[in-house]
Amino acid sequence: MSQNTVNDPKLKEESNLLAKEVFTPVLQVAVKKAVDAKHSQNAILNGSLYAFAGMLTMILGGEKNTAALLRDFADHLEQHGLEQPEPGEIRQ
Repeated sequence: MSQNTVNDPKLKEESNLLAKEVFTPVLQVAVKKAVDAKHSQNAILNGSLYAFAGMLTMILGGEKNTAALLRDFADHLEQHGLEQPEPGEIRQ
């Protein structure tokens, strides 16, 4: 993830829209399902991280690319923060 990609206003707007309208609702359903099944918070966090890392690895073509992207994103997050989608209730 280059600084140009992170700072591209059009990509940022499109990414925030996808996060809010596509990914967050699905993740909320998955978390609710895990909570309802009485899984621990640590298990839910680890399970979601494993799933996310697996998806990134599939898209990016390997663990090294995934690790590099996550390191770059962590650096960006520390420096610039994260625009949170508006909070909403967990959907069923």
